[in-house]
Amino acid sequence: AGHGGVHPTLAVPVAGIGTIGRPPVPDAELFVGRAREHALLAASLDGLKRSPRCVLVEGEEGIGKSALVRAFIDRAEEDGVRVWQASCYRDARPSPYAPLEPLLESIRHGAAGDALSALAGEALGDADWREIGADVRGRRMRFLSAVSRVLAQAIGSDAAVLCIEDLQWADAATLLLLNRLLDERPLRLLLVGTRRREDAATSDLHHLLDRLERRSRRIDLGPLSLADARELLRCLHGEDPISDGELRALRKLTNGNPLFLREWFLHLQESGMLERHTLTEAVA
Repeated sequence: AGHGGVHPTLAVPVAGIGTIGRPPVPDAELFVGRAREHALLAASLDGLKRSPRCVLVEGEEGIGKSALVRAFIDRAEEDGVRVWQASCYRDARPSPYAPLEPLLESIRHGAAGDALSALAGEALGDADWREIGADVRGRRMRFLSAVSRVLAQAIGSDAAVLCIEDLQWADAATLLLLNRLLDERPLRLLLVGTRRREDAATSDLHHLLDRLERRSRRIDLGPLSLADARELLRCLHGEDPISDGELRALRKLTNGNPLFLREWFLHLQESGMLERHTLTEAVA
C-alpha cells in the first residue's frame, strides 16, 4: 500500500518465535540509523554564512545514500528551507545542464523584480542556452557567472539546499556550473550530491568530479550496524522477527547493505524458507 493507505498487519511465522503483529513501515519512509551522518548534513546547513558549501554522500548501490538525503531534505523543508532536487541519469550523450533544467527554468520564469528579471534574461534568455558547449569567446563562463548571480539574488539572505543524485553520471556542463556556484559570494547555498563509489572511478569526467570533491566534505556510508539492521527489520516486519544469531548471519551475508538486507529477508520470507528452517539454516 502507498502513502495515506491502510497497511495490512503481517503475520509472519519465523523460526519458532510465532506471529508478529505490528504494521510495517512503508518503504518510502524507511530510514534507520545514520545519526552521525544526518547531524553532519544538518551542521553544514546551519553553518552557512556568506559562502556556499558542498557535501558529497558516497557509497555502493543500496547503502542508503538517497534515504539519508531524503530524511535530511524532509527536516530542512519542515524548517522552512528552500530545497531544489535533481537527478542525473546514465546516458551516453547527456544533454548539457539536463539535471538542472527545472531549476534554471524556474529561475527564468519566476524571477521577481526588474533587476533580477533583467539578469535572468541575460543568463537564461537564449533559446539555445542548453547547447552552450565549448567556451567560445568566454560565452560559457559568462553564462555560468550570470546563472550564479541569478541564483544568489533569488536566494537572498536565506539559506537554500540543492540536492543532486548520482553525480557520477553528470554531464560536463552541470559539473562546471556546480563548481562555479561554489565560487559565488555571497551565497548561502548547501550543495548535497550523492555518488556511487563503484561508478565514480570510471567516469569520463573524473577530473571535474575530483575538483568538486576537493572542495567538499565527504560522507562515506558504510554497512548498517547490527542494532540498525535489527531496527530495519522491525520497521519492515514487526518486533524482533529473528534471533541475534540469525541477524548476524543475515548481516554478514548482505554486508549490512540496507537494500540487500531487505531483499534477502523478503526472499526468505516469501519463499517459505523461514517457516521450514531457522534463518541460519536457510542462508547456509
